[in-house]
Amino acid sequence: MGNTMKEEGSSSSTSLVGGSSVYISDEGVSNLSHYKPSSQLDYSFISKILNPYWNYVATLFPDWMAPNTITLIGFLAVVFTFLATIYTNDSAEHRWIYLMNAIALFWYQTMDACDGKHARRTQTSSPLGELFDHGCDSINSLMQTVLALAAMQLLNVDDAWICFVTLLTVTAMFYISIWQQYHTAVLNFQNFSGPTEGQFVVMIVNLVVFAFGPIVFNDNLIHLILGNVDESSMLYSLSKSEFVKLKYIIIFGVNVSTITGVFQCLRDTIQSINNTHDLENSNGQEKRMNKTPVFKSLCSYLVFALVFTVWILISGSKQTLERNLLSVLYSYGMFHAYIVTRTILARVCDMTIPTLMPVLYFLIVGLLNTLFGIMKGGNAILDEGLYLNILVIVTTIMYTHLAYDVISTLTAHLGIYCFSVQKRNPINPTSK
Repeated sequence: MGNTMKEEGSSSSTSLVGGSSVYISDEGVSNLSHYKPSSQLDYSFISKILNPYWNYVATLFPDWMAPNTITLIGFLAVVFTFLATIYTNDSAEHRWIYLMNAIALFWYQTMDACDGKHARRTQTSSPLGELFDHGCDSINSLMQTVLALAAMQLLNVDDAWICFVTLLTVTAMFYISIWQQYHTAVLNFQNFSGPTEGQFVVMIVNLVVFAFGPIVFNDNLIHLILGNVDESSMLYSLSKSEFVKLKYIIIFGVNVSTITGVFQCLRDTIQSINNTHDLENSNGQEKRMNKTPVFKSLCSYLVFALVFTVWILISGSKQTLERNLLSVLYSYGMFHAYIVTRTILARVCDMTIPTLMPVLYFLIVGLLNTLFGIMKGGNAILDEGLYLNILVIVTTIMYTHLAYDVISTLTAHLGIYCFSVQKRNPINPTSK
């Protein structure tokens, strides 16, 4: 595994601990001197309303506080409520946790909006800040999805596939936005469908459950509006339908809008790249080429999503998803976060996006393990539930290693600390 990962970076840089960076080549570290923060087009209606509040809060932080510290204290609040929600899932007497979820998400949203403002005010912006911020966001996309699913009482055997598909679409939307940023240097948030709106949906869902109990989302929408419907009414059958429950209608709307957003983002990105090429050609300039071709840069994420989904599908007869729902959601979310962070790293360091990241081999082994059992007409070599638990550990370790390696390398080269505004002498990446 280690040798395979080494091959990705070819000539690797010196990390803080004296070893070599697995993820950043010497060229990538040198490219940090050309780093420019990406533009952000935020058309979010809610963001415009909250921006004066965020501007005010950003002035409350002392100058000696590092922007990454602000990001971290927001992120840890969601980690705490995420773990508490998992522990108390399906427990009606713990309604207070839903209030805590809403507060934690609002706190995280505020910290996430203020860290960049604080960095610009104190002139401590850095490539590491962008990586740290969006890295936390990538993991938060997993956690806030689970917080919404738990509030609507969807984390159960009957709704397991709804949970999986919802996480798949939400994380795909997050990734495709980062992928767009890699190719266009613009992070684009659309009106009414940006991350701020998504966070408010999760907050509102949790507040409703805190106020009225989880039963409200299990109620039929027709019954909720009209009460008991007469048997002679045309709406009677709908008022008894499982598919018209409020939770299913909300999830359906979320998935449809998210899938639409994914395809819109793909279209806009390709159109933007084509327009840029046409402009360069018309001006007689050399045609700009990205480090990684457009569709090749999607390869790792597509392989991850397809292999994981096929694996869960073919093991459906054994109810692998239903019996290991939280392990499936967590490992999928962490694979997503890992690939997203590698993509951000590639943009920040002006490197290629690996066509097939070695961490995906663990997924391929899981798929082959299940296929072998099917071909032999028996059980897989290794129990699938056990392998999913192994993936939970592996993805956590791999992401932790990625974060530690990148933070060590960037802080050493830039002459900064991750959680302090103090400076230090930078380390030349070519000095071994």
